[in-house]
Amino acid sequence: MNAQLIFTFLLSLVCTSLPGQVDASAYLPRPFGQILLERKTCADPASDLNVCTEIHKYQTQLTYLGEMRPITGQKAELLKSLQISWKALPNVVKFFATYHQEILVTSKGIKEWIPIQDSLIPEVKQYLKPNHDFLAFLVVPGAIRSELVFVLTRFDELD
Repeated sequence: MNAQLIFTFLLSLVCTSLPGQVDASAYLPRPFGQILLERKTCADPASDLNVCTEIHKYQTQLTYLGEMRPITGQKAELLKSLQISWKALPNVVKFFATYHQEILVTSKGIKEWIPIQDSLIPEVKQYLKPNHDFLAFLVVPGAIRSELVFVLTRFDELD
C-alpha cells in the first residue's frame, strides 16, 4: 500500500471523528444501491475481514427503522482490528473506539445495520422516529466477506 493512500485514509478518518467536524461537501451524494455497487471492490468473499485501501465517504438518504443494538460479531472485530492496525495514531484509534451501537436502516428494500458514533445516539433518539427518512453521512472502512461495512459519522433530518 503506498504512503499517500495511507496518509489520505488516516487524514480522512481524523477529519470525520466528530459530527461537528464533518464537511458535507467531502461526502459524495449517491443512492444507497449505487454505493453498494461502487464499493464492491472493497469486498472479497474469500476473506473474512477486508479493509479498504482508501477512505470512501458518501451521503445518502436512508430510512431509520427504530431499532438499535450493540455491535457484535465480525463487524465488531473489523472495527477493533482497525484500532489495532493504526495503534500508532491515537486519533484513528479514538475514531473507531467511538462505535459501540448500530442502527437498523433501509433503502429501497435493502436493510442494513450501520454502526453509529456514540455521540450521535442521543440525537438519533431525539430526532429520528421509526420510518423517518434522514440524510446519512457514511464512511466505508471495509467489508466482511462480500458485505460492506459502513459507519455513520453524521446525519441530517429531512423535511
